[in-house]
Amino acid sequence: MKLYIAFSLIILSLVILFIYGIKRNNNFINIFKIVTDHFKIFNGAKKHIIVLYFVPILTSIGISVLHTFSDSMVEAIMVVISVVISALLSFQGGILNIESNKNEERKKVILEETNASINFTVLINIILVFFMLIYVAINNSIFRIIFTAIISYILLITFLTIMIIIKRIRILFKQDD
Repeated sequence: MKLYIAFSLIILSLVILFIYGIKRNNNFINIFKIVTDHFKIFNGAKKHIIVLYFVPILTSIGISVLHTFSDSMVEAIMVVISVVISALLSFQGGILNIESNKNEERKKVILEETNASINFTVLINIILVFFMLIYVAINNSIFRIIFTAIISYILLITFLTIMIIIKRIRILFKQDD
């Protein structure tokens, strides 16, 4: 009974936070804006969306069927993710300074898209940390398989989005030459 109450409270609070976060005119938590800004960079490139966001589903399912994460693996991933989030936020401050000094329109668009991708990556990594905290508390093998798939998927998306960010940074510096 205690377990059902706990899960009910957690699910209810997550639903309320999610609804609050996707609300369009929200000044505090605006998940909807972060996600839509990120996906604007794929305007007219549906193949990229399929390759970058739907193909990793197959990989993550395969990973979860083969092996679930150990608690020590989850701890190691948490450390790496916290470093990634810190690095991305530091880098974001740097690119915002670049934006204020440059007036070239194309460069400004690339900087805005890079900023949107960084925001998206930080958001999904915060969500990843949440799923990993739940994973550590789960003892059910079926739920561990499901959460391994979710964690693997978010890790793959993080890796691919960081590759997008790196490519855009390369373009920015190449334009300076």
